[in-house]
Amino acid sequence: MRVPRRGLLFVAAVFGAAMTLLSPSAALAEYHGSETDYGVARGIPDDDKYRTCIIYLGSDSPGGVCFESGGDYFYVMDNLVDGYAAVAEWYTEGNMRAGSCVNKLGGHDTTAFCNKNFPEGDYIYFRLALYNSGDYVRAVSGWKRAII
Repeated sequence: MRVPRRGLLFVAAVFGAAMTLLSPSAALAEYHGSETDYGVARGIPDDDKYRTCIIYLGSDSPGGVCFESGGDYFYVMDNLVDGYAAVAEWYTEGNMRAGSCVNKLGGHDTTAFCNKNFPEGDYIYFRLALYNSGDYVRAVSGWKRAII
């Protein structure tokens, strides 16, 4: 029995759509806000200019986050090898913009750097949170305010 070409195309299209929806993908990760940046490896400079930080010290500390208003930079430190990503969640005053800077560099003593661009003179609120493959685990800190 011969199957019409149109029928085969329909079956192939349905199968392709189903596989796309069912396959795991990093694109499906849901982080805080609509702007998600995956940080690149970079240490925090030694100078202390225009930087507001939330840092937890100690061997069992999850890490910390710093915002540098002199360049609109986020630094996200991950101190534990626990399988969770340290994430800087942020939003600007009035909730006009919100997003995340994600440290997926592999845990123990890594620092991820995200370069953003915000309007000067506004306020930004940020905190440290933990995520597991894009799924929110918990907030590590409360919200901290800094001027941009």
